[in-house]
Amino acid sequence: HTSGHSPTPYVAARNAVATYATSAGGYASPAAPVMPMHMMQGSAWLDYQLQSPRRLMPNAGHRVINGVAGGTMSDAQPKFVIAAPSVSFSATSPLDLAAVESGMRTPAPPAPGRALVKAPPERLAPGTDLAVGHLQLRCAEMLGSGSYSTVWRADVKHLGRREDVDEVALKDVFCRSESALQQSLFEVQLLIAVERGCAKAAAAAEVKGLDIQMPRLPLCLAYQVDPCDSGWNVRMALTRLKGEQLDGWLQRAAEAAVAATPQEPWTSHIQGGVVLARKLLGQLGPTLDRLAPLAWHRDVNSHNVLVCSETSKDGQLQPTDGEDDASFYLCDLGLAVDSQTWVSPEEAAWRITDIGGDCRYWPASCWMVHCFGADYLEERPYFCRQYLNRLDIHALGITAIEVLCSSALAVRDAGAPSQEGADPGGCWSWLLDTWQRYHETVSAWWQAIYTVFSSGGDFRPVHSWLVEIGAPDKVISLVGDLRLALCTC
Repeated sequence: HTSGHSPTPYVAARNAVATYATSAGGYASPAAPVMPMHMMQGSAWLDYQLQSPRRLMPNAGHRVINGVAGGTMSDAQPKFVIAAPSVSFSATSPLDLAAVESGMRTPAPPAPGRALVKAPPERLAPGTDLAVGHLQLRCAEMLGSGSYSTVWRADVKHLGRREDVDEVALKDVFCRSESALQQSLFEVQLLIAVERGCAKAAAAAEVKGLDIQMPRLPLCLAYQVDPCDSGWNVRMALTRLKGEQLDGWLQRAAEAAVAATPQEPWTSHIQGGVVLARKLLGQLGPTLDRLAPLAWHRDVNSHNVLVCSETSKDGQLQPTDGEDDASFYLCDLGLAVDSQTWVSPEEAAWRITDIGGDCRYWPASCWMVHCFGADYLEERPYFCRQYLNRLDIHALGITAIEVLCSSALAVRDAGAPSQEGADPGGCWSWLLDTWQRYHETVSAWWQAIYTVFSSGGDFRPVHSWLVEIGAPDKVISLVGDLRLALCTC
């Protein structure tokens, strides 16, 4: 790496496997020694920390973020353990975020050859013991699952060189293709880069006697790549965030409000919704702001937001708790993209990257790309700028409206009356009506898309239907109505 760039996890894994495959005559021995980073770089230890929106710059003065507090690179060397058939990394590694480098970029090499594989990684189940980087874990229970990944609660058996944690959230991602592997490893790089940049900012603020709000994201403690016959498994040990997914909590809160006896006027739930929406925006807005120089999340929605209570012992926020006790975190960066290559005129990644995320939270520009393609969007500069720069903030705004309206709408639909004088001019009724119309419309589209996607059916009839009904124009109108109703309230 003559450019002086630290290898990305993907490049380091590939180079390490290739080195040992050559020297060992086939594949790395399970007893292979730890490979120090300087052997890969051919230079002294470099620590990279965030100093500009585009680059993690080398700095001789090292402040350990993911290793031993107050140590140096020489006394907190990261593990690069090469043991067939997997490649594991401690999150103490001085990683360079390839997707935010400026100037020369590290090209993506071929993926580690699957010829190195002796056996597929063990399928996870309650009680499974496994190593992820330097952590020894035991799976306890599944917390959630998606199309290509599962998340488990795992107990920590051996901690290595990190501060004590009793449990982690273990994300297990199956990658069928090299591009999927790169996407999964980008999530790892991104979490580590954000953590390091914010640690530096916090240290600078402390010197000045200031406080800064840290991003409300999980930390990546360690990760591991396991090749298998049909792809790769990427396993990440993340900090276990408290609470539950926001969409499930909103459903539970709405059901509790409807079941309450005596039933309160629906207008009494507006104030609580406003407080929750304000806290959501106040906590996750700065998180997206911190993330934006590096990446767009592209999947902000109530399913990927966790809500918890910072004061309760178990971290669970009950519907009867005060809204001021609510705390929010953003999770699942699995669809994140490099925000700089996304908007760059030279690379224009937005034109060639598959559209992602939950379409119920898409702005009109996403529907334009979905229905008509990138050329159509580029001819509409205002919407093109929205697609390039405001996907996350739009989705956060839609999530905030969902939080504001959810319980009040459920109680009103159940027949609860309005409190006298609490709905001047019918403005809150108008907002609930407008939100209900928006949500029912886009949810019907989402259901049609999801049904085809989950069954592997022919998407063309659904696409033709969305074009025929003018989905982008409908979203423009519905969002305009929401904005007007909010301003009136």
